[in-house]
Amino acid sequence: MSNFKLNLPTDIPWKRICVSKDMIDPKICDTRRPKRWNSSIAIFQYQPEEEYQTTEGMLITYLKIACSITGYQAGPDEVGLHRGGFDNFWKENGEVLKDTIMDYYPCYGAILEVAVAPKKKDTPLSQYPYFSDFEPKKRELYEIATETGEVMSRSLKNLSVGKGSSTLNSHEVLDVDHGFSFGAEGSYAGTGGGFNVSRSGEWGTKDISQTEANSIRTTDQSQESRETQSHTTQISQLYHQLDSYHMGTNRAVFFVLPRPHTIETERTFVNGPRNIEGIQEFFFVVMRPKEVADICVEAYLETGHIAKVPILAYEDERETTDSLTLNITSNFNGASGDSLDYNNDDNSRISIKEDSVSYTPPSGWEIDVNKSGGYNVASANLNGMGVSNPDIPGVEEYKIKEIDSNHLVLWGRVSACFIDHFGSNKIYPGTLSVTLTIYLKKINPKQTITGYEESLFLTARDLCCCESNEIDLPFVAWEKPYKQVVGRKGTSERMIGEKMTITEANNMGKTMAREFVKSGNDVSRRYDKNTVSILETQFVGKMLATSLKDTSSDLTIDNVKHLPEKLKAKIASITTTASLSSLLEMPIQMQKDVFDLNDEEVKELRVSLTAANQTLPNPRLKWFTASQLKAMEGRKEASQSVAIKVSKNKK
Repeated sequence: MSNFKLNLPTDIPWKRICVSKDMIDPKICDTRRPKRWNSSIAIFQYQPEEEYQTTEGMLITYLKIACSITGYQAGPDEVGLHRGGFDNFWKENGEVLKDTIMDYYPCYGAILEVAVAPKKKDTPLSQYPYFSDFEPKKRELYEIATETGEVMSRSLKNLSVGKGSSTLNSHEVLDVDHGFSFGAEGSYAGTGGGFNVSRSGEWGTKDISQTEANSIRTTDQSQESRETQSHTTQISQLYHQLDSYHMGTNRAVFFVLPRPHTIETERTFVNGPRNIEGIQEFFFVVMRPKEVADICVEAYLETGHIAKVPILAYEDERETTDSLTLNITSNFNGASGDSLDYNNDDNSRISIKEDSVSYTPPSGWEIDVNKSGGYNVASANLNGMGVSNPDIPGVEEYKIKEIDSNHLVLWGRVSACFIDHFGSNKIYPGTLSVTLTIYLKKINPKQTITGYEESLFLTARDLCCCESNEIDLPFVAWEKPYKQVVGRKGTSERMIGEKMTITEANNMGKTMAREFVKSGNDVSRRYDKNTVSILETQFVGKMLATSLKDTSSDLTIDNVKHLPEKLKAKIASITTTASLSSLLEMPIQMQKDVFDLNDEEVKELRVSLTAANQTLPNPRLKWFTASQLKAMEGRKEASQSVAIKVSKNKK
């Protein structure tokens, strides 16, 4: 045992036991690489040698978990945009919509949950491993405020494990530069003068302790290290606030938030809370009974983001009206009563005339059949025998025979009557005049961004180091509409990216932190693991629905070609009038409950509604409409036909 005290501290030789596999590049030196801006987790483990296992009946294991905390950005393969179906269906606003889906969403908070458990599933809770200690437990804010600004060069935290192998000591190195100050003196008439410069700062070390004392002592550092330390390592930490929870159980929770802004002048404005970027490492001392052969480790990381969803508004002149008039005159082609009375019999008769008129909207417009059926009768004048004298049979009528978004047919008929009276023959002509007001709307009217709405969402990844370690992809775990109101009366609003005071930015950060905390119990907005990607979120669905409304692309579900038939049947069993936009606006849980869909079906429905699951049969459809392609093919065939004729003539 005497040799035990003289052993030099060992730098822990970490062994990686699992990692986020989607962030590994399986084939280097090619054009395909993992996504740059996604969080990742790596778990390292080390079990000290037998001589350091000093707790009777227990085994000690060290864990280090390295989290890359970044913003979130979906890849084109992940959301299916590489297939081209999305571009084809959303041509008019495709770039605006894709910018939102493919945007980079900075991280404004992170929650890490770490748990350990025996690999043997029937192990009683009394035999479960637990965390006897971990670091960091708390991160304080170090920020130096000076008139000239601030410089924070580094913060390196050293850890050492005591000889008992179950306690941690931390030692922090600070290099903080307060900045320079300058001064000058002067005089007049050739006498006096002077100049000075100074620099202030903090360089040295800081030990985390509950007490402070000043003392001078002489020590043998090597001997002290031999007697007090068994293992050493280093962990990298972010310049952000951190709190930890649940030491002594088999799980630990860490809550990381951006550090607040701390210096403000009358001219200081910022564009929101700070974001979190970088690597945060955690060190754990795990104790378990010797009867527990091995342990499983799970690390679950959630990162919080804000999405700015564009509000699209149509251009002013997207609706108009046109008119259509049908005039019919029925008579006996100018014949007089005498010429029609050609014998002594009663030659009374009726002449019926019918006619129709067609209407085709101007280029770029269509009939708005959803507005009062597409038309309104502005005026209708009927004058015939059946109108003026019901006792004499006559016909006067009109109606819309055909109507759709591309054309309208107005039909009518009217009768003229010849009355054969001895000595008083009379002709009663018939006239009909009908004028329609036709409601028109632009085909795929242009939309512009008039503002933005914000949505707060959490993305997550879950890394499990056990017998099986499947590839785990980031997924959306929770989302909620977000509006930051500032001021006691709520008279003004601020959004990420807008200029705001530091107080407003810090209040926004606190509001988001509260939402992150509450999200754990927000069951109605929580999504199961790997069921929702950003393309399937509610805020993206609402954005797509807004761009669809009042356009020819807002089809009824029966006419949506990119929707699987089995899903159409389930929806049709509940409603036959649902439109594409109405389904996109529906929350995910509502779709599951109303149409009786399971997780796989609702995921397929959400992706299908966006058309991102479709692969274009012709790549040109990404750039041209079907009618434009048809015209291009027609010109190509005509050109080829002319070339063949020319070739034959030459021969």
